[in-house]
Formats: sequence, C-alpha cells, structure tokens
Amino acid sequence: MKASKQISNVWMIAGVFFLLGIWYIISYFAGSEQLMPTPSKTIVSLFLLYKDPAFLKAVTFTILRGLGGAGVTLIAGSLVALLASRSERTRHFLTPTIVVLRSTPVISFILLAIVWMTPNQVPVFIAMLTMFPIMYSNVVEGILQIDPNLIRMSRVFGVSRRARLQHLYWPSIQPFFYSGLSTALGFGWRAIIVGEVLAHPDFGIGTSLKTAQSYLEVDKIIAWTILGILVSAIFDKGITIIRNRNLKWQSA
Repeated sequence: MKASKQISNVWMIAGVFFLLGIWYIISYFAGSEQLMPTPSKTIVSLFLLYKDPAFLKAVTFTILRGLGGAGVTLIAGSLVALLASRSERTRHFLTPTIVVLRSTPVISFILLAIVWMTPNQVPVFIAMLTMFPIMYSNVVEGILQIDPNLIRMSRVFGVSRRARLQHLYWPSIQPFFYSGLSTALGFGWRAIIVGEVLAHPDFGIGTSLKTAQSYLEVDKIIAWTILGILVSAIFDKGITIIRNRNLKWQSA
C-alpha cells in the first residue's frame, strides 16, 4: 500500500513538471513575457501579491462568498432532497427545475443577476444556483439507497424521527453528501470568480483578475488564477480529510 502511494506521488510530481515544461515552451515561442510570462516570473508575481493592499480583502471576500453560498445550498439542497425522497411525484415535479439549473450556461445567470442585484450579491447567488442541483441530486440518491424495509421497521418499532435521521438516514447519505459537496464547491468556486469578474464587486479574486486584465498584466492574471486554484484545492482537501475521518466505518 505504501509503495503504491509512493509511486502515485512520483507520477503526480512528474505530471507537475510536465505542465511546467509545456508552460516554458509556450512562453519561449510567445517571444515576450508580456504575452506569456515564464513560470518563474509568475511565481514572483504570486509572492508580490502579498504586498498588494487589496490582497487579503480579495481572498477573504471570495472565501466568504463561497462559504455563504455553500452554507445556504447545503441547507436548502438537503431539505428539498428530504422532501423529494418521500414522494416520486415530488421528484418528477422538481426534475424540470433541476434540469434547467444544470443546463443553463452560468454566464446567462450572471448577466441576469447583474441586472437584478448588487455586485456583491451576484457571486453568492451564482454559487447557490450552481451548487444546488449537485447537492440535491446527491442527497436524494443517498436517501433512495436506504433499504425501504429498514425504514418501515424503524417506524413499526417507534423509532423517533431524530434517531432515524441520525442512525439510518445520515450514515447512508454521508458518502453521497461529501461527494456532492466536493463537486459542488469545485464548480462553485469557478462560478463565484466568474461572477466577480463580470459583476466587479469592491473586492474579490475575480475583481483582481479583471483589474489585472485591464492593465494587460498577464503575470498577475495567471498569479490570481493560481491563487483561485489553491483556494479551491485547500477546501477540497479539507472535505476529503473530513470525509475519510467520518467514513472510517466503511473500510473497517
């Protein structure tokens, strides 16, 4: 097991160096670091972002928007999924809404939201619309995986609703919940940053990206992009750690 993990890590590191090599080649043929900066120059720009007075506010506001959108989505998606799981008619009724939310281009929602809302509200609203169908679908699937006989048995023996949620529903939902949360946040961070680019609130990673683009600072555009990737990766890793810790019973 340990040897297999070491081999996986070696291949991952090799993949990183491969991407850096491609990056250097593209930068070389671009002929100008103004058009395509080298990885080394981009890394320098990334560290120099710390000196930007708006750096901390940009990152903080983007994270808060992500957490706010995720929090509302978790509650709304889970509650709606619980209702839908009790009735096939309800699931059919909600299907068109879920299909529309999944199929509509994010840019369409953003442009409409810019008309309806303030710049600070747009990214949160877009995050909610993006994450809701993913969380809803995963939670519903988790609930439907529960053996109906167990549900009927729990009711026959008078098990309280709270106990059923804690000991029957939640253990079944957990794997789907964490998977949905990881996927939803992955899409959510991208939607938030795109929303910030277009709505241009006072602070945010997307706002900083747009500012860098306005001044043709390609190195800063890539640096802010890398920062956005790091934020997403950190939260994804956090979810993975929590999921592995809470789902130890599955591998026991």
